[in-house]
Amino acid sequence: MKKQLFLKSIFLGVLSLGAIFALGFLGYQGWQNSCFQVVNLGDITAANLFLSLSKPQSSVLFTGDMMLDRGVEYQIEKHGDWFYPFSKIKLLLSQADMAIGNLEGPIVSQPPKFPDNSLQFAFSPNVVKSLSSANFQLLSLANNHTDNMGEEGWQETKDHLQQANIDSIGHPVKCDQDASIVKGPFVFLAFNKTFPVNCSDAKIVQIVQDIRQNYPDKFLVVIFHWGNEYSLNSSTAQQSLAHATVKAGADLIIGSHPHVVQEIEEYQGRLIFYSLGNFIFDQYFSQETQEGLVVELKLYPQKVVYQLFATQGNLSQPSVMLGQDRENFLDNLAQRSASALSSRIKEGKIELNRVSFPADDGQDGTKDEESSPVSSSQQSVFPNQINQGSFAHLPGQLVSHLYNIEGVPNVKGLVFTPEGTEVWGTLLLNKTRGVTIFGAQAGENLTDINLENGGGVEVVLTRDGQKAYISQMETGKIFEIDTASRKILRVFNSGSAWTKVLVLSSDEKTLLASNWVGNDVSEIDIETGQLKRIILTVKTPRGIYLTKDQQYLYVAGFANGEIEKINFITGEGQVIFKSGGAMRHIVADESKNILFFSDMGKDIVWKLNLSNDQVEEFVKTDHNPNTIVLSPDKKILFVSCRGINYSASNYSIPGPEWGSVLLFDAETGQMLDAIVGGNQPTALAISPDGQKLIFSDFLDQKIEVYQIPSHQFLKEGGGGISEIYKSKLRK
Repeated sequence: MKKQLFLKSIFLGVLSLGAIFALGFLGYQGWQNSCFQVVNLGDITAANLFLSLSKPQSSVLFTGDMMLDRGVEYQIEKHGDWFYPFSKIKLLLSQADMAIGNLEGPIVSQPPKFPDNSLQFAFSPNVVKSLSSANFQLLSLANNHTDNMGEEGWQETKDHLQQANIDSIGHPVKCDQDASIVKGPFVFLAFNKTFPVNCSDAKIVQIVQDIRQNYPDKFLVVIFHWGNEYSLNSSTAQQSLAHATVKAGADLIIGSHPHVVQEIEEYQGRLIFYSLGNFIFDQYFSQETQEGLVVELKLYPQKVVYQLFATQGNLSQPSVMLGQDRENFLDNLAQRSASALSSRIKEGKIELNRVSFPADDGQDGTKDEESSPVSSSQQSVFPNQINQGSFAHLPGQLVSHLYNIEGVPNVKGLVFTPEGTEVWGTLLLNKTRGVTIFGAQAGENLTDINLENGGGVEVVLTRDGQKAYISQMETGKIFEIDTASRKILRVFNSGSAWTKVLVLSSDEKTLLASNWVGNDVSEIDIETGQLKRIILTVKTPRGIYLTKDQQYLYVAGFANGEIEKINFITGEGQVIFKSGGAMRHIVADESKNILFFSDMGKDIVWKLNLSNDQVEEFVKTDHNPNTIVLSPDKKILFVSCRGINYSASNYSIPGPEWGSVLLFDAETGQMLDAIVGGNQPTALAISPDGQKLIFSDFLDQKIEVYQIPSHQFLKEGGGGISEIYKSKLRK
């Protein structure tokens, strides 16, 4: 008995000395590096580090988005240290066998200097050594920025990383190229889901199933670049794909792209981290974009342990949160996540049993995705932190948010080029940027065009896309621009005042322009550039439409809600309908002899029958319907609604409700889905393939881009969120 007590005392003494030595060493390391991460490590993981009698098979640290250009590069150059972004976090990164992150851009030998507000990135090869020193051994390139220098830039990135023994996976577009890699007991997959051309969910699920069959004993981690930027909650599209991926064989899902930390979900015994937020970025404009989540995975034969580390960025330099800051962050994350995980998230540690495949639905307390209700945290997609009206997704919504373009002031008109690769936007009353042009796939700014003496109002392209015509309100001018060179070719004078909407005749020999103050329409000969005549109209003409046979011109009169029909040959007109509201825009489906008119004064879209000029109410809308557009197949009518104005005389200040974009069946008038927009959704355009919707939040300096499913899918979708979205419009 005495011998046993003696041996036990020796064992405990040695163990205590070992723990003291280890803590002392870590304390020295923390002092030596002028940071106190060790205190946090001691608080959270000391028992695991020093007193555990079992050692994991392997450990991995997952980080969020890393962008090393723009403001981050500025800080690096300012401090003269390429390791600057990692200097306060390196102890945490080094405690695992390897670190894995999402590299948000290409590494090229001669990176160009993009503008400060650019959405294109390119990193210097100097970052590679820093990444290696920070223990990054695998980086995902499956995102919307690694193609910013083209396919060659993506390949060069892989080459630079490989030279430093850093592996990479994933492609910005393709899902079957470099998508997987095996490292120790793990197999990793990475997919980008932010581009419309990315692989379908079904194909990704099939790839996951195939990998699972090929590596039945490996721990399968799937990394997704997905979701809605700056939304603290995942979308139903993310949830659906995540659940299908787990069913296909994934053991863990790690998400990135939203730039903020999203909720954690346990599904069939596996964890889904919908977004880890930013790890290293230069988005200093909000607290949420400077917070991140680093997840340490410890893999044991029978269990998986996840340690949660909250990080706080300061000028693109993350450090581990301590004390009350850490507690507050984890409490907020727990509130947004599934209630079953709440206590473990607050603790900062989640432990799960390892589950073999195939998994049986419901064995772990979860339900199949089709029958599982959305959690209360997922329903609350309007947290107090969101105050700009950009509400990316509501439960049941059928359209999917792709991305936003920020910092684009007063966008009045938008149009896709015929091939669908570019979008041209007009900026109202802007003397430096009358036109902005950006890529349709990822929203990167391509160039801006300065119009003489003012901004742009409306834009129309020729069918071949070689020329653009842009009206300028303040001068009554119209600019003809070569779309390839971006050069102004000619400037036409409308001969009137406050020029607005432009229309090309069906043979593209005539350009028509409505003049808001002039109360007329200008007819310009395209070949000569000369003003042929001015056609008098009803007061404040806005939308105009010239029939394909060029026999009649229809005019939407704003002041009194009038529809005027003008004989285009003689110039004689008559008012065929008067609502007393404020007619705005016109869109046509001549194959069915139909014109649609938006009426801002009555909150109605009217339908006119071209065969007899009879007008009837088609649909009621939200407040102040503005632009209306038909899908290329003419089956869907899109309506942007600005929402209630601030006052009867002032719409330049945000009003008491958010605007909206509504989708209607163009034949029946059934509402198919809705989008809660920002302050005054105005410009609106649909891509030539009908799969992408783009609109401007006029007062927010923002453009929003959405993916549109097929008409059949929308028709069978039960109205999407049409029954619930109105409750979210009031601020």
